Amino acid sequence: MKDIIKLIDIYKTYNSGKPNEFLALKGINMNIAEGELVGLIGVSGSGKSTILHIISCLDSYESGSCTYNGAELKDLTENQRNALRNKEISIILQDMSLIPDDTVYKNVRIPLMFNKDVPYKDVNKKTLDAIKLVGLNDNHIKRKITELSGGQKQRVAIAKALVSNPKVLLADEPTASLDKKSSNDIIELFKKINRDSGLTIVVVTHDPKVAEKCDRVIEISDGEIIKSNE
Repeated sequence: MKDIIKLIDIYKTYNSGKPNEFLALKGINMNIAEGELVGLIGVSGSGKSTILHIISCLDSYESGSCTYNGAELKDLTENQRNALRNKEISIILQDMSLIPDDTVYKNVRIPLMFNKDVPYKDVNKKTLDAIKLVGLNDNHIKRKITELSGGQKQRVAIAKALVSNPKVLLADEPTASLDKKSSNDIIELFKKINRDSGLTIVVVTHDPKVAEKCDRVIEISDGEIIKSNE
């Protein structure tokens, strides 16, 4: 399989030069191949979310190389980074970034409003297809986010991330606030999407039971990779 994402000797420091300076990543080396389902595991503060933010162009890095399909991310313009997030790499943040008082339909549709490659006539079908893909039905479409369970909200966040048909999906602690059954349902949904579409998926988690269901597990501790099974 071809590597779609490569991190070589990545260093990341927060609050550089200040009393609370913190070295978050210490020479991270990691490859992610097309079609992989990777679990990135570590305790809170280990650096795993920082890696996701760098891959999704939400954060920068001081040194090293991070490439997507051979393109160095730090060399991209702001417009190019925005285009990458809108079309190629989708990220589900821990807070899910949903608008509580809007409907499921309106939340899922949002990325298409910023994607100039999607004709307006196709927006409705793509939105409905994404909603159905994550296991929600017609009864959920007009419901507000505030009316949904935690597991249903996470499904909406996944649908929103998938609606633009990205090449890579990044999920930051997607099961952290869910009960055991909902957590299992979400990781099984990721596995099904990965299996059916070949979408590259990286799941950040602190839960070993979630990580072990991925094809490959990379463990992060104190800003360093301490274990990676092949």
